[in-house]
Formats: sequence, C-alpha cells, structure tokens
Amino acid sequence: LASTAEATMAAGTDHGDQPPPPVVAAMSSHVEPPPRRRRSRTDMDADSAPARWNRRVLIYTTCYNVIDGVTLTIRKIEQSILASGGHVCILTTKSGDRKNTNDPVISPSHPNRTVLFLDNAVPIPFLFDPENPTTQYQMGFSLSDTIRKRLDDFGPDVVHITVPDCTGLHVVDYARSRSLPLMGTFHSNMADYMDHYPGMLWLKPIISGFLRHQYNFFHTLFVPTPFMRQRL
Repeated sequence: LASTAEATMAAGTDHGDQPPPPVVAAMSSHVEPPPRRRRSRTDMDADSAPARWNRRVLIYTTCYNVIDGVTLTIRKIEQSILASGGHVCILTTKSGDRKNTNDPVISPSHPNRTVLFLDNAVPIPFLFDPENPTTQYQMGFSLSDTIRKRLDDFGPDVVHITVPDCTGLHVVDYARSRSLPLMGTFHSNMADYMDHYPGMLWLKPIISGFLRHQYNFFHTLFVPTPFMRQRL
C-alpha cells in the first residue's frame, strides 16, 4: 500500500503550468557528469535496505474486530505500512471482540499504530447472534467532536476508506475540509446484497446511488477485478 498511497498523493496534486523542478530542468540541458567513484560496502547496504515511508495513514473500516476476509486484508495493508516506517490510525466501531484489537498473530501492537473507536455507534439488531456475541456488528452515523480532535492529534496525511457507509461520508468531509488525499478500496458489493433479502430489492438503486456519490469524492478507488471496475 505504500506505493498505492504515494500514487494517491501524486494524483491529488495539481502542478498546473508550473515549470519542471530544478533537477529536471538541469537534466534537460547538457551538464558534465561528476566523476564516478568506487561504490563502498555502505552504499551497497543502503541500496539493499528497505525504503522507509514516513506517511501517516488514517484507515476507516466499520468492523475491525470482526475477523473476516475484509478485516484480514485491512490488517495486511496496515502491517505493510508499519513495516515501511509509516504510522496508521484505525477508525472503527466497537463491533466484534475487543481482544482482536491487539491480537499477537493477526494485529500485534505497534508504537506507530493507533486504534480509535467511534463513540456514537449503535448495534445492528438483525445482525446479532446470541450464540456468538463476538460477531456483533455496529454502525456509526457521524464523527463526534471528540473523535475529530483525536484524528487531528494523529495528523493524517492520507485517508483510506474501506466502507462507504454513513460514517464514511463524514470521513470524506473530514478529509476534504483538511485538503487530504482520499483513497478507497472496494471490498463488498452491498447494493447487490439486496437481491437476496426478501422485500429489500427497492433499496438497491438507493444504495447504488449512495455508494457512487461517495466514491466520486475519492482521488483513487482500487477494485479487485476489471468486472467491478466496469460495474462502478
């Protein structure tokens, strides 16, 4: 994701008609190259060392602690950012098992990692399984002043949305109000879910319109297949 977020930063930058950077201008004219020197062991070690990527990434996902394919993917993205030297702030609801927040296998604690829980999310009644309470899903509707303050304290320089729900729209507003690059990853075709719930088909065009409205704010949206790209 490091290179993905770098691409997003570039996509959100408009250079207009500005002249090329000095280094490019210098390369466009004849400049006598400096004499080559023998490469030292230190140089070769530096070339082989992993590049450091000091970005601060805010990732919004609804149910971070409900372990499924989506949240495992998010954890892989998170670990990739941390391994590259970046910082991550996970914004989520209190869904699922809180023990999964710092699970030593799938999401070990890290000094550059912060997890913030929405303070105004509510449980979704029809997604509650009394025999498995750790899969309880919650839904948020906005960002409280307290959460916005804590996000400002983290100081993101790129925002990544994984779920285009009501809170996601407020995260879009947060990013736009601070001129932050905004990217997303497509995980679930929620509109088509309505085909499988009796009496809910009428919601499909409404959900499709809402998702498209939110996605259109993103500088970059990554999808898993060319089919989904065409559908969106």
